[in-house]
Amino acid sequence: MAIILPYTNGAGVTASQAYHRVIKVVYRHSGESIVEVEVYFNKSNATAGSDPVDIYQTSFTMDVSNKGTNVKTQAYAAVKSKTQVMDSKGRVVAIDFSKAQDD
Repeated sequence: MAIILPYTNGAGVTASQAYHRVIKVVYRHSGESIVEVEVYFNKSNATAGSDPVDIYQTSFTMDVSNKGTNVKTQAYAAVKSKTQVMDSKGRVVAIDFSKAQDD
């Protein structure tokens, strides 16, 4: 599971077919969870084990009820609902997930 969406990192490198993959979800007792996403230049680079071009984080409220969907599905849905994320250097990055493709 991943998201394909153009991405430009802080160094100005643009990946037109960037591959966004959730790598970690941290559940906090407060209910707010943090999701960490690695961004690869493309799917081929991601599957080949290349280094990501960036890593970003965002937060969401996880549904921990018995009726809630699994954590991974919730994390991807949360990421796609955002208009801003925080990159690995702590910078806020505007991003439009409305054009994202699921993979």
